Amino acid sequence: MLQLLRMAVRTLLQNKGWTFVVVMSLGLGIGGTTTIFTIVNAVLLRPLPYRDSNQIVWVWSDRAGAASKERASYPDFLDWKAQSKTLDSWVAWGVYETILTNAGPPQRLQAALMSGSLFTLVGVSPIAGSTAAAENVDPNLPTVVLSHAIWQKTFNSDPSVVGRQITLSGLSYTVIAVMPADFRFPIQSTPQVDLWMPLARVNPRVARNRGARLSEVLARLRPNVSLFQAQAEMHTIAAQLRAEYPETNRDIGIRVVRALDEVTGGVQSGLLIAFASVSALLLISCANIANLHLVRAVSRQREISVRAALGATRGRIGLQLISECFLVAAPGGIAGFLIAAAGVHVLRIFISPALPRADEIGLDGYALVFTVLTAAVTAVLFSLVPAWHGSRADLSMILNDNRHTATGGKALRRISKTVVVGEIALAMMLLVGLDS
Repeated sequence: MLQLLRMAVRTLLQNKGWTFVVVMSLGLGIGGTTTIFTIVNAVLLRPLPYRDSNQIVWVWSDRAGAASKERASYPDFLDWKAQSKTLDSWVAWGVYETILTNAGPPQRLQAALMSGSLFTLVGVSPIAGSTAAAENVDPNLPTVVLSHAIWQKTFNSDPSVVGRQITLSGLSYTVIAVMPADFRFPIQSTPQVDLWMPLARVNPRVARNRGARLSEVLARLRPNVSLFQAQAEMHTIAAQLRAEYPETNRDIGIRVVRALDEVTGGVQSGLLIAFASVSALLLISCANIANLHLVRAVSRQREISVRAALGATRGRIGLQLISECFLVAAPGGIAGFLIAAAGVHVLRIFISPALPRADEIGLDGYALVFTVLTAAVTAVLFSLVPAWHGSRADLSMILNDNRHTATGGKALRRISKTVVVGEIALAMMLLVGLDS
């Protein structure tokens, strides 16, 4: 193996221009694929930063014949919570704008009003104070939980802010906790929520009006309960409510959606299409590199035939050519990872702020493993044809160099044309996919 590697290095260094073109072609293909994989991993594959996040679900009103989901009314929320046996830790919430007036200049903030145990549901503890009071509604003791960003920006990271009275839209609230810097809820909210308050009082009209669908609802699947079981139960509850309240719930169903699907639902298809597109480009890059190997093989036919005459087996010759491909793939993978690092940095600057979890995008161990595996797979892909053809050399090429060179050249041209046809087919598939 060491002899093969030494010979491969020597051969590649003798053709520096060819090696550079192959490395950069491979680096661009791997870099683009790794860049999009990093985004897909951060947005779609990585679990939400909550305890057992795969058990958290959104529960929506679902109007028959309507394409979009609807929020829930407060009376419906209370009935869902009371009748469900498959879901617990129910939370109804909504984001509202409020004005902070006694902590420097007045500023508009985004506040989430909650009815239920939000912080118990997500399993995130504060860095200061306690959120227990936020989950025990007391109209006489209104409380507020601050985000880490507002705590830093407005209160200068003062740890004594817990217990302080602040004024929001003319009403006094007691600060009871500060959440960690990486806590976001809801993740897809734009702009981000600045503080969380318990819904201490519900407007009497809203509390009795089943047609006032103003709240988003979260819950957690009970242990050993599947999403299908929860959906089936909520379907039954919706039927009961339609029968009991035909005026407001005549065509209202209930839809249960996993939290990750809810957060990323609007971007899933676009990101997957982007990933498929760059993967197709990587395959085209592999085909180009395979073609470069085939063109180079024309000048190496005599060399390989001499090695065969000196006793090298077909397997050893094929292994030699494959080792050269893997030696090219290694710096190609390194170049690809560096290109991906730059690509992710640029995308984070220009990416739409509406993309959920955009602040979590970054190269990590998964991206490194993906780059290594991609480099290895591409090395295998673009080495198969050259290795197969190169290992077919025989001694007769030395005895009649002209005839066999012409014959070998024709065979290489046929293989090269086949590879080009494959490239054009991939390009057409990519073009049609992007156009549709």
